Amino acid sequence: MLKHKMNNLAGAICAVILLPFTALSATDLTFEESHFRYSQEALANAQKEIKVVDIDVSMNNTDARILFLKDPNDKSTFAAGFSIDGEELKGRIKSFGSSTRALRKKSIILKVKGSTWKGYKNIALNSMSSDGSMMRGWMAWEMMRDMGMMVPETNYVRLTINGEFIGYFLYIEWLGNRFLERNGYDSSSELYQASDNTYCGDFRHKSDTEKCWAKLAPRGGDHSSMKAFAKQVQSAPMESFDSFIASSFDDDSLINWIVANTLTSNGDTYNKNYFMIKSGQSKKWKVIPWDYDLTFGQTFDQFVPFPESLFNDRFQYYYTPDLGVFNPMKAKAFLNERLKGKIYKQLKHMIGKEKDGPEKTFGWFSPTVMNARIENLARVLEAGQVKQKHGARSPEAFVEQYDAVSHFGIARPFYLEANLFSTFEWSYRNTPQMKEYIAFTKGEDLYPEDIAKAESDAAIASQKDAEKRALHAKVKEEYHPPGEAKQALDEHEFMAKLLMKPYSGRAATADLGKSLIVYDPGYGYFLTRLDFKSPFKIVDFQTEAEGFKPPMYMFEGVSPDQCIQRSWVLFSRIPSLSSKADVTFEYFDEHSQKNELGGIKNEHKVNLWVHTGENWKPLRTEVNARSNTLTVNNFQINAGRIYRFIACAAAESPLWSVPVNR
Repeated sequence: MLKHKMNNLAGAICAVILLPFTALSATDLTFEESHFRYSQEALANAQKEIKVVDIDVSMNNTDARILFLKDPNDKSTFAAGFSIDGEELKGRIKSFGSSTRALRKKSIILKVKGSTWKGYKNIALNSMSSDGSMMRGWMAWEMMRDMGMMVPETNYVRLTINGEFIGYFLYIEWLGNRFLERNGYDSSSELYQASDNTYCGDFRHKSDTEKCWAKLAPRGGDHSSMKAFAKQVQSAPMESFDSFIASSFDDDSLINWIVANTLTSNGDTYNKNYFMIKSGQSKKWKVIPWDYDLTFGQTFDQFVPFPESLFNDRFQYYYTPDLGVFNPMKAKAFLNERLKGKIYKQLKHMIGKEKDGPEKTFGWFSPTVMNARIENLARVLEAGQVKQKHGARSPEAFVEQYDAVSHFGIARPFYLEANLFSTFEWSYRNTPQMKEYIAFTKGEDLYPEDIAKAESDAAIASQKDAEKRALHAKVKEEYHPPGEAKQALDEHEFMAKLLMKPYSGRAATADLGKSLIVYDPGYGYFLTRLDFKSPFKIVDFQTEAEGFKPPMYMFEGVSPDQCIQRSWVLFSRIPSLSSKADVTFEYFDEHSQKNELGGIKNEHKVNLWVHTGENWKPLRTEVNARSNTLTVNNFQINAGRIYRFIACAAAESPLWSVPVNR
């Protein structure tokens, strides 16, 4: 029985403004002329055989047990022998890492004595403990390598100790002299690593170069090159920043770094987690990216303490390219029209919108190619995840992990296209970071907390506070110039309030495969995925989603807190079409202060209910609590019917809800 009458539902649907339609087949790997295209070389590259290196370690049994039980700050090593793809070596072994050292499956360093492996004394094996899919870091390195960036060699490793399988690790090439030689850099080249501090390697005026940048090669305390570069970054005019980049950087190193961070949604950089190298011959710089485990949907929750802030079940694909702290290199690149054009051109090439560029990378990040790559990786990694000694997951848990990465690969290109290349084009000038940039150009850094303090009425205690308020007033004046239309308003929010409408999208396709994505072209949010069970000549569907509020209509006996704070409406725009499909919806769970969970504690107890105009019916639902997606399989969609869906964890729900399956 309805809690509210639904007499006006059909009329409300008919009143929806018709939006431009788009199409995507996410499962068919042969469609060429769909929404996002790709080259056959990119697809073949995604399906290539994944190299796995076998490393067997021999060591004292007691030491082997202690190795993964050590205190995170214990840097002691143990004697060991190493067999690497049949090559016998000797040396010592120790655990290493930062936040992941507190986890049971620790990262490992093998220190070779008396010889080398591939010219290296140190063999670093990353545990990938922060990534339940074990795919994110590998994919990021592969993508940047295919883009022509200078990145370390990486390989998956099957690690056994004394014959016992420990798990899969990721070998990451040691960034030292051998790495420089392999990439054509001589002994006069300089390699720097940004310090792991919140505000340090971001080239602000306040940054202490010697404190913020460790010089790795050549060894020594001379930071003069980095100091000079920092001053140039700080003083170079935005209008001619493209000329500065052309004269200071090799290749498109900075552009590609920004593009890679934008695609993978990497915000844990621009102030740390990257290296800078200056060639001794060309005297030009390159960015060497680092640490891509918290990417592809993994999100940081700043509202909870460590370790939950890093290791959580939150998920997102809808961060704009300004993600991460302010860095004048990033800011000036987005504000300089020529550099912004290069960034956008590369993004369009990578997601499959414009072919201009290498065949190998055309559509590298398109949904079809990403889906193929992730399925390929899953076949290799599943056994290792399920059987590894530390941090093992059930088969269902691993499927949920990699299915979430796949959802990111499908949703992210749509989001980027809608926000960067559509009606309401994203602009760096409209971001909160613009306040920091304006303060920076005036010669005084204002960190976000400084700006918040300057904006507070309580900041009146001292002359210093008054000066900050005066500076902030100037910033605000430039950010919102008097007498001008306030371009810095979020146009998406403005239009949503103006029209008082929910998220809405329409999609159509003809003979292009079995799947269809419906998304909101204003926000770029994923709304529905339909995987059809039978061929069709043409389909045309519309979806609406009312988010961040309890469902307007519910069945009797359920509380709004027992439901996801979102509801969906789905219908076919072709009156004669009846079809059967797997239907997937999503909800938001970005962090503890922005989610649609309501009072739900266990998302796996949620299932979808559908109303077709007669009554509510529970549906057997596959739940992915990682990607926040709900799927009902083999759903019959009849012509002329309007389907309203809600998702609740009512008493009946555990009988209907099941883990996501592949």
